[in-house]
Amino acid sequence: LTEGAPIVHEDHGVGRYRGLIAMDVGGMPGEFLEIEYAKGDRLYVPVAQLHLISRYSGASPETAPLHSLGGEQWSKAKRKAAEKVRDVAAELLEIQARRQARAGLALQVDRAMYEPFAAGFPFEETPDQLAAIDATLRDLASSQPMDRVVCGDVGFGKTEVAVRAAFAAASAGKQVAV
Repeated sequence: LTEGAPIVHEDHGVGRYRGLIAMDVGGMPGEFLEIEYAKGDRLYVPVAQLHLISRYSGASPETAPLHSLGGEQWSKAKRKAAEKVRDVAAELLEIQARRQARAGLALQVDRAMYEPFAAGFPFEETPDQLAAIDATLRDLASSQPMDRVVCGDVGFGKTEVAVRAAFAAASAGKQVAV
């Protein structure tokens, strides 16, 4: 944390970190984060409550809009964000339910054609490649719509997995684009 950087307090919103200060509160010494809010208001947060503070991740830290202590702006923003999250979650659930209700194409892989094709690749598959290939072929044979992402570093065989799936689909009479 650098002095002057915008930060977010879970309960009070966006303010600027002004440093770590030592203060006596009720006869007890302690360290506090000093946070400046709109209109020059200051909030002193005990370091024991550091879990309430997070970095500001807005577009421009230099022009971060400061909230007012005791104002409604922050609570409205949190409420609006929670509503948006709920709406997006509901939409995702609806999309997933529609996908589950729809029938997919259950392709039967012709092993007599597929095995010689797969054997023609010039290198041996890794265990992870074999798992991805098997899962992809199982997905193609399922009556559920396929929903799979194959991830990996450059040069680790993602294209080989895709080409094998394309071969399986093409050999079942389906159109394929790679």
